Amino acid sequence: MDRWYGYKAKSDENWRFSDDFRQGFSYAMDLNDGDSLGAELLLRWLERKTELFVEAEWWRIQRLAAALCDVGKIDGSEIRHVVEGSGGLAVSKTAD
Repeated sequence: MDRWYGYKAKSDENWRFSDDFRQGFSYAMDLNDGDSLGAELLLRWLERKTELFVEAEWWRIQRLAAALCDVGKIDGSEIRHVVEGSGGLAVSKTAD
């Protein structure tokens, strides 16, 4: 997903060459007993499940991002209020 606008990037080339991808692929290889096709299929499945989750929960992600931009830091109970609440941002500013 584009980190600012919420749409999927046209290319995932940067992701595929990242340390995070390499680490994920290594774990997927372990789970698939060294089978690279199985590892690739597992990662594709996880990427798809993540896309569906983000699409379904995007409104909550936006609310949380807005709260973080507004106050900089929030705790677990405030996160719960922001993503589950129906009102505006009810978080207090915290000192860094």
